[in-house]
Amino acid sequence: MEQTKNIAYQPTDGLSYAPSEAKYWDPEALDKEIRRTFEICHGCRLCFKYCDSFPSLFSSIDGKDGDVRQITAAETAKVMDSCFQCKLCEVQCPYSERDGHEFKLDFPRLVQRYVAQKARREGLGLRDRVLGNPDSAGAAARASLGIANVANRVRLHRIFLEKVLGIHRDKLLPEFAGTTFERWASHAGKIRPEAGGEAVLFQTCYVQNNEPEIGRDTIEVLERNGVDVRCANGLECCGMPAWERGDLESLRRRVKVNLRILLPFIERGAKVIAINPTCSMMMRREHPTLVGPEDRKPRKRSPLLSWIQASSSGPSVTKRVSIRTSAARRERRSPTTRRAIFAHRPSVSKGETCCERFPEFRYQPSWNAAATTARTR
Repeated sequence: MEQTKNIAYQPTDGLSYAPSEAKYWDPEALDKEIRRTFEICHGCRLCFKYCDSFPSLFSSIDGKDGDVRQITAAETAKVMDSCFQCKLCEVQCPYSERDGHEFKLDFPRLVQRYVAQKARREGLGLRDRVLGNPDSAGAAARASLGIANVANRVRLHRIFLEKVLGIHRDKLLPEFAGTTFERWASHAGKIRPEAGGEAVLFQTCYVQNNEPEIGRDTIEVLERNGVDVRCANGLECCGMPAWERGDLESLRRRVKVNLRILLPFIERGAKVIAINPTCSMMMRREHPTLVGPEDRKPRKRSPLLSWIQASSSGPSVTKRVSIRTSAARRERRSPTTRRAIFAHRPSVSKGETCCERFPEFRYQPSWNAAATTARTR
């Protein structure tokens, strides 16, 4: 009877997207939601053109005469492993929880729940620990005094990385900077003893460890447009790489550190500006359901509430300047060209668009209702 009964599209009693709920960690509850989600996706197929998760899913279902119940654990694992959390499917999905649909579908978060249960059940491997901690990887690379960058271009070393960490030997890897953005900010006087300013920059681990030039360009653009922007000492990764591997505890530790550092700025009215859109998405959409209970305790000025308000409300900073630093980034090896681009910006009045003259620097009244407007491609 169970095999012939249609799978309902309505949420099951196993629906959960919050790790703080006990049923989030229940394998049987997860299995109910996986079958329901697969059934809905099978009937829709709008996302066939996105990552390999969906072609793998549809191919498996078609091989079972459309019966989702016959999907094996190995086939489910392949579908889940093919997702790299770009979230395009969730944005396009007509049945998403974010849009208020009664089906409350969120495929990326379902995948995350699957990965988190697997990590808790089987533990984290070496690959998960190394790739989930970009700050440690950056520190190790700097300690090598440039050897890491050279080694990443050596075929034998790349074969070693492929065998040990699962990084494909032909994957282009970003170079590590010899110094961090934070060190530059400290020497340049951008990190002050006390919190303040109109905005505080969350530079992201990529800018911190790989391309501090992006952060310097962002600071220069904001200051040229009259924004009192500050930098902070000791910020850590937003936690996305760790959470992508199901490491909830590492994510929570990093968020706790960042909350402690950024809250004094927020309480003085500053807005958080994240350069990388992935990090801003983590702050605005993922952290509210992932942070530890101690960071959600009701209080007059809740850390989590302050964090989300500062990362999602429309600040005056946004009305003055919203930029994409890709032009300066492309020209960073040509100081003359970059200075020529920056030289024009004082003529751009507050709130005025400069996209007619320099298409890469665009004014946007809001960026998905976020204060995190300075971003890169």
